[in-house]
Amino acid sequence: MRRWRAHWYVYEIGPDGKERRRHRSRIIGIKRVNSTPDGRPRNLSPADALRPVLTKHEAEEELRRIIARETAAPREAPRSDPNALFGWFWRHRWLPLREGSWRRSTREINLLVLERHIGPRWDAVRLKDITAPAAAKWLMGMAEEYSYSLVHKCRTYLRAILEEAVEQGFLSRNPLRRLPLPRTRPEQRPVLNLEQTAALLREMPTFRDRIILTLFLACGLRPGECFALRWNDVRPGLLRIDEQVVRGQLGEPKTRGSRSVIVLPDALYRQLQEWRRRREPESDEEFIFASSTGRPLGLRNWDRDVLQPAAQRAGIPCVNYQALRRTFATLAHEVGIPLKVAQAQLRHSSLNTTTNVYTQVLPESHRAEIERFFARLLDNSSEADAESTSTRDSYR
Repeated sequence: MRRWRAHWYVYEIGPDGKERRRHRSRIIGIKRVNSTPDGRPRNLSPADALRPVLTKHEAEEELRRIIARETAAPREAPRSDPNALFGWFWRHRWLPLREGSWRRSTREINLLVLERHIGPRWDAVRLKDITAPAAAKWLMGMAEEYSYSLVHKCRTYLRAILEEAVEQGFLSRNPLRRLPLPRTRPEQRPVLNLEQTAALLREMPTFRDRIILTLFLACGLRPGECFALRWNDVRPGLLRIDEQVVRGQLGEPKTRGSRSVIVLPDALYRQLQEWRRRREPESDEEFIFASSTGRPLGLRNWDRDVLQPAAQRAGIPCVNYQALRRTFATLAHEVGIPLKVAQAQLRHSSLNTTTNVYTQVLPESHRAEIERFFARLLDNSSEADAESTSTRDSYR
């Protein structure tokens, strides 16, 4: 009982990636008991004779200094975490720093890539065992099966995770900093021509479905934006985009620039008014294309129950929401709509800074171009008689 023994705990990451508490102790001095005339305790061993003589208060101060030194070093330091696993790191160290800036839809896509494609290959690998040749070989295998977009995402996230491991002290350098992107198979980006759009419009089973498809083709809407439209978003010649629906949940549009007001062709405005007359909404806050519960139509349901069967009847092999949006951009270019006008309608931000910041589109010229495009679209399709289709209307 002549010695002061300090006790404290440290937290370390084990080989399996789990955090564990470890007990530590050390003799830091000897007590002032049975002292000799010179102040040293009696009958000391050779080792104790070299230790300092401390009061209880001094021993407590020394323990505080030890704890301060232990906590001053980062817990992620390689000396205390030599075997951290990739899966543990991206879930507990990298993801919390990134997911706060992701939109809901982006988060779902990113987690899908991480859990389904990156995780099965790398989760059980130690960070220090990941090498550039192994990652390059894995990406080459991915490129044989998947498109450029997915392979590019996998490389981007893998490099970003290891870069964060360097920042947090798990690695001394990022082995994938110069990881090349392998050649991938060509991406399939289907686009409809005017004849196909006319055939698809003719195959729409109801007046409502024809309006939905026309909004995609003539206004370039994203599916979440289209099904989130309310009656108070519609004005003569104008359509307000201020929200979207993703996985049944309402939220902000995809980007800040997506929140905007776009041109609504007059003929399409009249069709919407006819649809309103049939629906007789009680409030302007109601959704234009609502389900039986009053919620927006399901994107997947409309694609499965309406769009795909209609495309099959029209003899169109591949069509989806992205193809409809690309169709607007492609056909707009073919009829001579200026790029800036199409960009404003699509609400893209991919033009160079000069065009985006300094080039302005006059509302009158913008309207004239969109109206001309819509007229061309209608010229290639047979007008559906509103009264004859009313008996086939179904409210999904």
